[in-house]
Amino acid sequence: MNLGNNISEKRKAKGMTQEELAANLGVSPQAVSKWENNLSCPDISLLPAIAKIFGMSVDELLGAAPATENVGEEKTFAEPETAYEEPVFTGKKATTLLITTDKNGKVSNVRIPLTVMRFGLNLGSAFGGITGAQANTIENAVKTGLSGEILSVDGENGEKVTISLV
Repeated sequence: MNLGNNISEKRKAKGMTQEELAANLGVSPQAVSKWENNLSCPDISLLPAIAKIFGMSVDELLGAAPATENVGEEKTFAEPETAYEEPVFTGKKATTLLITTDKNGKVSNVRIPLTVMRFGLNLGSAFGGITGAQANTIENAVKTGLSGEILSVDGENGEKVTISLV
């Protein structure tokens, strides 16, 4: 289910009109109509208010399964079950993070400038995406400006993901 359909379904289940929902959110009824017809999406800052009106979490509003853990409960994240070796650096100063995905011979590359990557690493660490030894290695490599392969992981769907500084 997509966001627009979810908003429409929940609004109707509450017996609300588009005008009433719009008034509660401080937007126009036309904006609500556009959301529900999948012509646009609500501003991200409105998602908590919309979810609150419908008595659900933002994740549920976006279509995720209902949360089963207690609100406020600290979450822990397990380290990946892959072999980890310290990277070997080339000594050349890096300017870009290169993420390569190889699945069944189909290779995809994503290049990210280090200034953008630093922001992403901080954000990822804040949400538990990258933790432990890998995060420290990436952070230290970026700080020192070295280049080389940082991390190579075999995914559960047969893909191999390699992260390098180039």
